[in-house]
Amino acid sequence: WQHEAPALISPQAPSCPQCGKIYMSDASYCRNCGHRREKGGASHRSWSPKLYQDRNQVLETLGTLQQALTSSERTLFEDEATRRLEADCLWRENRELRREVQTWREEAAARQRETAELRLEAAQLQAELHAERSR
Repeated sequence: WQHEAPALISPQAPSCPQCGKIYMSDASYCRNCGHRREKGGASHRSWSPKLYQDRNQVLETLGTLQQALTSSERTLFEDEATRRLEADCLWRENRELRREVQTWREEAAARQRETAELRLEAAQLQAELHAERSR
């Protein structure tokens, strides 16, 4: 296939008169049907206008497909970049929320210590009051 590529571009590429396949540059026989190549590679024949038209349509379609693929790749790249940015924002927001929760936990623990201290103080005051009443 790689050896045929340059021949496909040339409108005067030698082709087999029996099956129409393009000869490889150094071939003595057609690799498709086995027809013997004429001496000097004289089996050149002109391409029909329809063949040129088909060839041009194929090349245009290939160009369109390449543009679409490039556009799709760009869109996928942009989508991936957007997803990464969103993930980064969510990660940062999550980290901030965790810090906030940690602050609330610390505040709750401080309030619990204050409550325990106040209860202890209240118990001491009640004990003192009870002691004074019993005197």
